[in-house]
Amino acid sequence: MRVRSGLLALALCIAANVQADERLAALLAGTEVTPPLSGLQVSLVEAGAAGEGFSYGFAQLGSGHALRRDHKIRVASISKLVVAIGAMRLVERGALDLDGDVGDVLGYALRNPAFSDRPITLRQLLSHTSSLRDGSAYFIGAGEGGMRDFFVPGAPYWDGGRHFAAGEGRGPGDFFTYANLNFGVIGALIERAADERFDLYMQRHVLGPFSMMSTPSGVTSTCSSELVGRFFPMKSGRIGNSRWPLSMSTAS
Repeated sequence: MRVRSGLLALALCIAANVQADERLAALLAGTEVTPPLSGLQVSLVEAGAAGEGFSYGFAQLGSGHALRRDHKIRVASISKLVVAIGAMRLVERGALDLDGDVGDVLGYALRNPAFSDRPITLRQLLSHTSSLRDGSAYFIGAGEGGMRDFFVPGAPYWDGGRHFAAGEGRGPGDFFTYANLNFGVIGALIERAADERFDLYMQRHVLGPFSMMSTPSGVTSTCSSELVGRFFPMKSGRIGNSRWPLSMSTAS
């Protein structure tokens, strides 16, 4: 009886593993709502500690190099969650106000011209309800300008006011639209409130305390053999890949 029970448990385990492999393979191939992926890293966390884990797929398309668990992967907008933690630590200290006018911290007025009587708040930035929009660009190279250049008429990145929403029901706090620029502003708020460079603040108050030792703000100190390519759909419909620029965030 024990032998039969053991065989049944083994059969169920094998069946579950096969189903899991099939689902992962389908995820890598892409679905109706998600693009194809080059690979996955999976870790199981139990009681707050990382346990079993594995990797699946390739580190670089066309290279034949399998994705390893120690490869560093660009985390992209997952970093917004980490930035939000950094901002909320300042809220807890009373250095930032969730519902205050962010212009009071930035040192210049940040108001949507179509709703100039309504302040933009940190709560709205965090929840993508600030009425800010990415426009044609939402980042500035080092030494090429400042955050306010997105919002001041005539500034190099004003972009005809496209960084602000307009129209009824589109004011601050009214409407959700995902915009990367929100978190650029949050980064500037963190620097002003903490009186410290953003990357240094995040290392001291978020990454360090959470023991996220493989999560640098750049990849200049990371061995190239540990990097994973950045994969994206190309206009031809194929999937392309490239090495990271040095400013990309990474995590393991």
